[in-house]
Amino acid sequence: MFHLSIQPQSVWGVIGDSFKLYFNTFKRVFLIAFLFALLAEVPQMIVHYHYGEPLFRGSFFVILGIDIIVFWLVVCLLYYMYQLMTNSNHGIKDSIRTTLIKFPLYFIASIIMAIIVVIASLLLLIPGIFLHYLLGFFIFCILFENKGIISSFKRSAQLVWGNWWRTFFVLVFPMIFAIILFVLFDVVFDYPVFLLYRFHPLTLGHSIHAVSIIVATVMFPWLLAINLCMYHDLKLRWQTKHFLR
Repeated sequence: MFHLSIQPQSVWGVIGDSFKLYFNTFKRVFLIAFLFALLAEVPQMIVHYHYGEPLFRGSFFVILGIDIIVFWLVVCLLYYMYQLMTNSNHGIKDSIRTTLIKFPLYFIASIIMAIIVVIASLLLLIPGIFLHYLLGFFIFCILFENKGIISSFKRSAQLVWGNWWRTFFVLVFPMIFAIILFVLFDVVFDYPVFLLYRFHPLTLGHSIHAVSIIVATVMFPWLLAINLCMYHDLKLRWQTKHFLR
């Protein structure tokens, strides 16, 4: 059973906790992760099979609808993993119900967040990156602290402020890990999983879709786990800071 840390952890401590959470919850979240990975690959398959041709009529709305469902599945998986992390008695049904009820809140907040980051990035890249990590826990605050749209951004900034570099290093670690993994996969099997597929999908054939689904099913729960552990660590730091005052 996974036990939450009761004291703030180092960067490597948070990453270590994320692996513990991942291995302790993977069996229980596997089906949701697989469904997410399967649906997330559908738009890529549509583009793949219609590569170089006009997409079939209505495909934009089909892809948009799938993307919205995939987004909800991500949030549902996040909520369920949080329940498992906190050893709550709430199950998957409660996760589905809660994330559906709160869907309008975090969906609108996500659109606002995307607009903020895009505008900041257009002005200068660095402000966009800074705001992305500063405000990035807004969904966590909506789901787990019952915050509204504006207050969720304020709460995220409150948690990350003073811990921005720590947050950045922890959350960028999965990206570095994934890049190393993909490069090794390319060297060992001569099969470029990520970059070549995204730019030249036809060169890898249909098997790339199966590989992408497997990779996403296995790795995405860990990505959520590391975000959850970072969120928990930030809350501990905020509580400790205000307790000392």
